[in-house]
Amino acid sequence: MDPNLKIEFIRKYLENSIHDMRTYVSVIISNMQLLSEYSALADYESKRINDVMGNCGKLMNMLVALEDYDRIFKDSVTPSYMNLDAVAMMDSLVDSVMAVAFRKRVSIIFDTDLDEKVIGTDRLWFERIILNIISNAIKFSGSGGRIGVNLKDEGEFIKITVSDEGTGVESSMLPNVFDRYETSAGQDGDSPRGHGIGLAIVKEMVDVLGGQIEIHNQVLGTGAVVTLRLPAQMAEEEYDMDEAAPGAEQLELFYGE
Repeated sequence: MDPNLKIEFIRKYLENSIHDMRTYVSVIISNMQLLSEYSALADYESKRINDVMGNCGKLMNMLVALEDYDRIFKDSVTPSYMNLDAVAMMDSLVDSVMAVAFRKRVSIIFDTDLDEKVIGTDRLWFERIILNIISNAIKFSGSGGRIGVNLKDEGEFIKITVSDEGTGVESSMLPNVFDRYETSAGQDGDSPRGHGIGLAIVKEMVDVLGGQIEIHNQVLGTGAVVTLRLPAQMAEEEYDMDEAAPGAEQLELFYGE
């Protein structure tokens, strides 16, 4: 078989399998919700159902990430550049995760000296990158932790930093943190592991957009700092910035990884 045809066959099989698996997982979640709401359950039974639903959520997130990764590597997929206000977008994105952070008793502060900074980028990719970074900060933060989000204008680039007071990244994992299927349990060894796809997708998106991203542990204290730089040039086409607010339905996809 021609190698290109073989690759396309594998990709198509993967695409169909992911679609089917998402359907099966959705059915399991729906049935667990029905059992939980309409059945008289003992405490241990409720706990088992919650465990099942939690793991189904993690599996669903992994399937969504695999779909994203597949789409990025299709030759036909390129960023749809548009002009948007990075300050307004960041403010909206941070506000959208407040409820999730509140449930973990984590505070998030967005700080910038800019009133407005219009850049040309892909809105959906921008949202996915930022939400993934912030969701990791929330996931690795303990109760009472604080997350700082900062936006600066560096001329040709905008610089976005996300710092947390969590466990940081295992030192041995830092060189490979953006590799596919590399996972970190944090420096304490007890923090939850992800599936190792999310940051790989983020890195690919950033590279395609012409940006840079790096992660390091804080010099003083605990926690990690993610530094993201994206090109600040304007796109050729004008864009209605009122349409640039993230859809709320996207947000919960990031928090069960």
